[in-house]
Amino acid sequence: MGSTLEAAVVFSAVITIITTFIIFPLDMCGRCKELCDSFLAEQEEYLSNEEIVDTSSMDGYDLTDISPERFCTFVSGLSDNYRIIYDTLGDALDD
Repeated sequence: MGSTLEAAVVFSAVITIITTFIIFPLDMCGRCKELCDSFLAEQEEYLSNEEIVDTSSMDGYDLTDISPERFCTFVSGLSDNYRIIYDTLGDALDD
């Protein structure tokens, strides 16, 4: 009778260990997928942005996105317009 009880305890321990090796990595993969989905949603939010400075809220966090390419284009456009107007006025006043 003692060996049967010992075999049952060992068998239960082995089943518990095998179950642990299956459940914990599965739970970790589920959390990784949720993080990946959240990252992809955030990345899509940034890529679909049409503003130079955009603020939004995602999952309880306030996000601020400043697009350096759009900001540089905006400042370059202002600079070019200033040069065009300044050169035109300078030429008009010289005449």
